[in-house]
Amino acid sequence: MDSLPPELLAHIGSLLFYRDLCRFRLVSQRCAVSTFHLITRHLSLLNTSYSLDDFLSFIKPRSPFTRQLTIYHGEWVACSKAEWAIHPLLCHPIPPQYLFKKDSDAHPVIDLAYRNYKTFVATESRRNFETDAKRLDLVLSCLPNVRTLKLTHFGTWRHWHSENPKFSRLRKAIWIGPRLRGSVNHILQTFLAVSHRFQSIDELVIEGRLDLTHFDDPGLPTTFGTIRTLRITSTPEICERRQEFLGFIQSFPKLELLDLTLSAAAVLPLEGLRCSRLHTLCLTNIWSSEETLLKIIEINPQLRTITLISITLSGGTWHSFYNRLNRVERRVSVLAGG
Repeated sequence: MDSLPPELLAHIGSLLFYRDLCRFRLVSQRCAVSTFHLITRHLSLLNTSYSLDDFLSFIKPRSPFTRQLTIYHGEWVACSKAEWAIHPLLCHPIPPQYLFKKDSDAHPVIDLAYRNYKTFVATESRRNFETDAKRLDLVLSCLPNVRTLKLTHFGTWRHWHSENPKFSRLRKAIWIGPRLRGSVNHILQTFLAVSHRFQSIDELVIEGRLDLTHFDDPGLPTTFGTIRTLRITSTPEICERRQEFLGFIQSFPKLELLDLTLSAAAVLPLEGLRCSRLHTLCLTNIWSSEETLLKIIEINPQLRTITLISITLSGGTWHSFYNRLNRVERRVSVLAGG
């Protein structure tokens, strides 16, 4: 294997799934070096102090190969040992005989897990917005060619059962998971505060509960001019305030592709959605009306493609919509499904 040229080893690695690629890199040092750029194309980290510091020590000085970074955010409960032992977010059930014993009589493994938990929660509680912004700035500075940033909450059901090794190690250490309905507001605001420094990031992916009422902080920029693709998968709470929702979307003046998905069907306030460069709009699991969809086409002159998946019309009919669409002066493709 060591006699093969590095280009051929890299090509072999490019044909493998991620888990197989990790095993392939263990064959020899030559294999590991030749495929390093493949293993770092998509990196992920937890938004915890330890994970961020560990990531910085791993990635320094720079990783020019990384194109996508995923940050898993979580909100953690702070509780006493008695509350921790019976908390519904506990990952490892504690036998009843150990629940009400004194520390000196408790099982050493349980005691160690609780000490790890207390240390972790104390460390996270000392974080503030300013230091988080500086730390994220350092992380992104080490990834000069990253194009896609994904901000997600790992308290959702699918991430609880994911194979993310960092998350698994953390849960095994502290025996408890993050809040299930936590939001991604904090990590999103942190990124937006430093986004102007990273011109290479043109795609932003947001997954999780998003409360747009908290985005009027005077410390944040009012526009975010680098983002051209915005993908949001959120809960129906995002629909509750029309002005805040439209203001958030329109704070991305160079937006060309907008993808909106709701975890549960609801009316999304799309009336007045105006983006001068928008050419592709994707809507999933949303209630809308014939008039609203046609109005979006009318006030967005660059719009050429609309993808509608599991869309329910709350007013009008699809037959009428398509008939009126045919009378639009420019060609607009509508792809429907679900």
